[in-house]
Amino acid sequence: MVRHCTYIATLSENSDMGSFQVHPKFTYDGRDMVLRKAEMLNATHVVFLADYPSGSAAMAYHCPE
Repeated sequence: MVRHCTYIATLSENSDMGSFQVHPKFTYDGRDMVLRKAEMLNATHVVFLADYPSGSAAMAYHCPE
């Protein structure tokens, strides 16, 4: 799907899991943070490389319409 798109950047977010291990009420949404970064770069597509509770990574692309 991204074959004819322009690569923008590889984005990642990591979390210090200390507070999440201390209190289960805390949550971390690395996927949402990566998507927000991609949106700020005007990316139209993202391809996730990793999506774990401690962090997420994705490649951002801009595709012509």
